[in-house]
Amino acid sequence: MVEALRESEEKYRSVFQNAIMGVSQALPDGRLIAANSAYAQMYGFESAEEMMIEASHVGQCYANPEDREEVLRILAEKGVMEPREIAVVRRDGTLFTVLAGAREIRDSKGKLRYYQSEQIDITDRKRMEEKLRESEESFRCYLEYAPDGVYMSDLEGNFLYGNRKCEEIIGYRREELIGKNFLELNILPEKSMNKAAQLLQANMEGKPTGPDEIELVSKKGHHIPVEISSSVVQGMDQRIVLAFVRDISER
Repeated sequence: MVEALRESEEKYRSVFQNAIMGVSQALPDGRLIAANSAYAQMYGFESAEEMMIEASHVGQCYANPEDREEVLRILAEKGVMEPREIAVVRRDGTLFTVLAGAREIRDSKGKLRYYQSEQIDITDRKRMEEKLRESEESFRCYLEYAPDGVYMSDLEGNFLYGNRKCEEIIGYRREELIGKNFLELNILPEKSMNKAAQLLQANMEGKPTGPDEIELVSKKGHHIPVEISSSVVQGMDQRIVLAFVRDISER
């Protein structure tokens, strides 16, 4: 039994020390009693022993003290905290973000022994998400203020998006068109219906179109000659038609 217990402890220690994610254990007062190599290196220490000496209190790791209070509150209420993003501080004072989960560890009598936390550094992921968000905002801005009308529809001709220039050309607010099929609206005169249907059929077959000249009917009933070019692109979950519309009245 002693030998089996020793082997079990060695296996646990090996799993603890070699885990890819950072794992730490702290007493209820915040004193750090164990940490693996991944956890120590995440915070800028060469070893867990070095971290235990220099950062012996987990409170030193939080960038915002209120975050620690929130973690303790959740653990007191539920005994476990689902992974959440927390801002923390490295040894050199730089800030980074971790995805951290935690749980109470109690003895056989139900007495709280310590808290165990598992953390993953998600700083790079957060940075990429921020760059993606900025890129999406820039793309959206380009679309909104493009000199030509830009609209998107599904392959059945249901409107998904229209920029400001589209609103200016047709006279409708985009909210009045989104979700509706252009063949069912009054934006096409009778003589343009066949041509529009042909363009839609080409898009349904995955083919680009244009530039093609057709007429549109504005909200006020004016006939507006436009030039339309379209391509079929793959969206997040469906293929969509991306089209460019130019008012050629003056031309």
